[in-house]
Amino acid sequence: MFNQNLVSWGALIAGHVQYGNSEIALELHGRMKRMGLKPDMHTSSCLLKACGEVRALQEGRSMHDYILRNGYIGNSIIGNALVDMYARCGSLEDAEKVFTDLRSPDLVSWDSMIAGLVQHGKSNHALERFPKMCEEGVDPDEINFLSMLKACASCQDIEQGRLLNNHILLKGFDLDMIVGNGLIDMYVKCKSLEEARLIFDKLPNRAVVSWGLMLSAYAEQQNIWSAIGLLKVMQSEVVNGGATNFLCILKACSKMKALKPGRHMHFYVLIYGYDLDLAISNTLVYMYAESGSLQEAQKVFDMLPVRNVVAWDMLISGYVRHGDSLSALQLWSKMCEEDVRPIKVTFLCTLKVCSSVGAMQLGRLLHHYIVKDGLDTDLEIGNTIIDLYGHCGSVEDANWVFDNMQTPDLVTWAVSITASAYCGSYISIRKTLKDLQNQGLKPNEEIFLSFLNACRQAGLVKEGHWCFGLMMKERDLAPNIQHCSCMVDLLSRAGCFEEARGFIHAMPCEPDAVMWTSLLASSNFFGNVQLSGFCLSRLVELSYHDAFFFELMSNDAGLQDDFSIFDKLQPACGMQKAPETVLNEHEGIIQNHMVQGSNRSKEITISNAECFRQEDSISYVNLAIEPKLPGVKPIISSVKSCTEQFRVFQLGPVNVESPIHYKETCIF
Repeated sequence: MFNQNLVSWGALIAGHVQYGNSEIALELHGRMKRMGLKPDMHTSSCLLKACGEVRALQEGRSMHDYILRNGYIGNSIIGNALVDMYARCGSLEDAEKVFTDLRSPDLVSWDSMIAGLVQHGKSNHALERFPKMCEEGVDPDEINFLSMLKACASCQDIEQGRLLNNHILLKGFDLDMIVGNGLIDMYVKCKSLEEARLIFDKLPNRAVVSWGLMLSAYAEQQNIWSAIGLLKVMQSEVVNGGATNFLCILKACSKMKALKPGRHMHFYVLIYGYDLDLAISNTLVYMYAESGSLQEAQKVFDMLPVRNVVAWDMLISGYVRHGDSLSALQLWSKMCEEDVRPIKVTFLCTLKVCSSVGAMQLGRLLHHYIVKDGLDTDLEIGNTIIDLYGHCGSVEDANWVFDNMQTPDLVTWAVSITASAYCGSYISIRKTLKDLQNQGLKPNEEIFLSFLNACRQAGLVKEGHWCFGLMMKERDLAPNIQHCSCMVDLLSRAGCFEEARGFIHAMPCEPDAVMWTSLLASSNFFGNVQLSGFCLSRLVELSYHDAFFFELMSNDAGLQDDFSIFDKLQPACGMQKAPETVLNEHEGIIQNHMVQGSNRSKEITISNAECFRQEDSISYVNLAIEPKLPGVKPIISSVKSCTEQFRVFQLGPVNVESPIHYKETCIF
């Protein structure tokens, strides 16, 4: 353009602002100034709007100074633009000052001020402004009502929201779809689904957004069947909400582990042809896995036309969560065969499986692959690797990983202490605690729990007392049931039964089934029939209906003779036990041994070639230490309750001053 005058520049800037190109408009303003041209009042208002859109506060203040110098400040359009700019940029004090200086604030001024307050977390102040606006004779419009409804939702002020609802009815805005959606959202966030549904049902024209608001509200508040019913109505009215609404309800089913409504949703997914949608298919796998129906999860997974890493991860995670380590490892092996690149969560799940079964070789392969992928710097993965090496008995490897972590947190320290305890390296535990104190870190509940667990496993009664006493002295820490259970288990393993009973009576929390079971196991081992009966009676009082503690008593015929309650409760607690399994690794092969009435076994081979390409040799791992498990007597019994695993060790007479090394094999 040959004649670039003030009018042409102003038109160009206004056009870019109108179509949302605010950054380009501000760049044009800079070029305009370099040519010696100054914006007029209209262009100045456009530039203020551009500053607000891109949150350019400094440039907005420069424009404010320019407006003051050129005498534009008395114009209502400029005043409103300034209020809007400062409010959008979050400078509410400046917005308030400009608003107060306005001769007669109009609806636009009030809208800008109230919207800014709501947007920047000052909803209470916005609610205070609304009555003042009405007192000054300014009638609210749709924009103002929407801002006020957002303020009520933010504060969860349902009474003020109901007053606004009445005001909206009087003004005739109740049939407006946008205002109606705002009312639905307000009632939903105020936890009043009934009133939200009333507004929804009265809307003459319900858009996809309206349906989505109600469906997500039902799903979030775990009213799954209402959500499914509404989805059926939506589909019958030929409203195409896409996959989003199906995903919303399926995620709610997953969160609640609601298998029956989840199956209903699967049926509707098939009917409406969303079974080929990758996100929905993955969520179905996750829903079934979360709900414990791993067979159905596997079926959905097997039917997927395309299986991305998310689908693999969801199914592997499901097997891990429900204790099926063998299936998780089989799936991992198949995933590697299909050359699917794992993600962080997949590594975490598989590392936990290796940790639970003591699969050292596979764990090393995973560690190698993690290093090659650059995930070894991730804190959560590093903590899990330390735990893996600890469970596998390689304290040297665990310490190597710990020493090479860039920013270990308190969880890392706790995991390191636990790993040393698993390996029987109690010197390492003391060193770790000393290093923790030298770095000025304050132990938390997890650190104390890890140390108490180490003392429990080693039979270090004196150190356990010292640790518990130290925790009691901390003002912001209070021992919980886990800390107390450790102390009771430590004392009972050492045969200090009177001290253990005294501790239970004096401890700051109520004893639970875990604690009485621990005392029961130790008293049974030491032949203290009277105490065993006392513990059993406490378990009965707690309505503890689990078969495993009867297994502890089954080795003591005298106790069965003495306590008739044993025979009464035995059938009710389900003494018919299914075959159980033990997994272990030998030369890269994970073996699944069936026990208790079955001699079948399965094997799954996880070899280097299957997991990684040939060039990915284990020699690249900077860990050349072979696992050295401390050799001790195996465990007689390892049992699992409904909430957590209890490990009962056949330790024999305990020397409370010297560490005890043992190898632990878990029987599920």
